[in-house]
Amino acid sequence: MKKSVKVIDIPIHTITKDKLEEIITKKLNKKDKPLFITTVNSSFILKSIENKDFARYLKYKSDINVADGTGVQLAAEYLEKKQKFTRLIPFVILWVRMGISYIVGKSQFSVIKQRITGVEITDFLLKYADKKGFKVLIIHKKTGLLSKKEIEENFNKQLKGINCKVINIEENQESVKEEYSVDIVLSDLGEVRQELFMYKNKDKIKAKIYIGIGSSLDILFNKIKPAPNFFKKRGLEWLFRIITRPKRARKAFISTIIFPYKVYKTCV
Repeated sequence: MKKSVKVIDIPIHTITKDKLEEIITKKLNKKDKPLFITTVNSSFILKSIENKDFARYLKYKSDINVADGTGVQLAAEYLEKKQKFTRLIPFVILWVRMGISYIVGKSQFSVIKQRITGVEITDFLLKYADKKGFKVLIIHKKTGLLSKKEIEENFNKQLKGINCKVINIEENQESVKEEYSVDIVLSDLGEVRQELFMYKNKDKIKAKIYIGIGSSLDILFNKIKPAPNFFKKRGLEWLFRIITRPKRARKAFISTIIFPYKVYKTCV
């Protein structure tokens, strides 16, 4: 049984990257029930509060929820302490103090010890699929940064061992038009929609591994500049994204201000 902790009622598995890769490898090499993996950041958790279908998916349908964000790790650390504050200011002071301590390396996370990003899982899946010659289906947002043609060209150049199929999904499209049987499904429709779309279409899309990957292909195929190691090691990719893509400032505000406040409210 995979150990998990709850962050605002959403289970997050305290799994390491090595263990996850081991589970994925075993799953891809035998016939078994499908595995749904979700990379959960603070935005996912906030959206689950408003979207009950998404909350049910994260709680009962997703097999493994990994922490894809330092904010989720920080929330797990705080909630583990079981401290209750009746006033906001003492909570903010503790939250900031804890965050700085982890960022500068003075403290280590003890509850969710390792953050596992969607880019890391996607990179592992594609390299392993390339080595083994697996079939991969990309459920692609038609209006995404990468076009269907660009994705196919990158696979033909960099991942020739993969039997890859890319399908464009329209803005209001709720189901696939054909049936597919593959090894891995990667969905880049954007958080919430990518997860729910895969699950709702699982009877028409047969696979061993399902995972929503957001902008992972944009990063792996150099459409978006990846964060330097300095930012990655400190869990500050969000800050790098604000610097390089100012339009993401609103999302960063939600993750760094609204999310901690919701954590505080659960402990009052």
